[in-house]
Amino acid sequence: MASSDVSLLVGNDCTFGLDEFQNPRICSESETIKNVMLFILFAKPGQYPSLPYLGMDIRGMLFAHYDEINETELEERLIAQCSALSPYFQAGDIQLRKMKYRNMPSLIIHVSTSSQDHYVGTQVATGGTKREREFYIGISVNELAELLYSVNSQYVG
Repeated sequence: MASSDVSLLVGNDCTFGLDEFQNPRICSESETIKNVMLFILFAKPGQYPSLPYLGMDIRGMLFAHYDEINETELEERLIAQCSALSPYFQAGDIQLRKMKYRNMPSLIIHVSTSSQDHYVGTQVATGGTKREREFYIGISVNELAELLYSVNSQYVG
């Protein structure tokens, strides 16, 4: 990302969990983006009265015909829900692809950021190295109308 985009970065977020040193755990930038995207995708519009338009109800979208799912439109809808995602889509840090899994429409989302985790606890635990974390999110439905999803992560670098 360009230096002018620095003010648009999502940054880190905190969790309710503890890290390996029993301190409050802080999410990396890529994990924060993953959490925001999952929340938007799984929430249904009107689910939160104070935020009536938030959510995309991805389950209902995946029951559409495969040809009706438009990757560009999904990206635009995600950005409309959270404009902070726009620089990440533009930089290629978030990639969204549709595919068929067991003959059902599915989405594969790759989240990887070019910034690195600067949390001191992580640097100590990894021997002082800064490592980037990337996520692969798979979302599909089965014949019984059940939503299936999987989130895998790995460290890069």
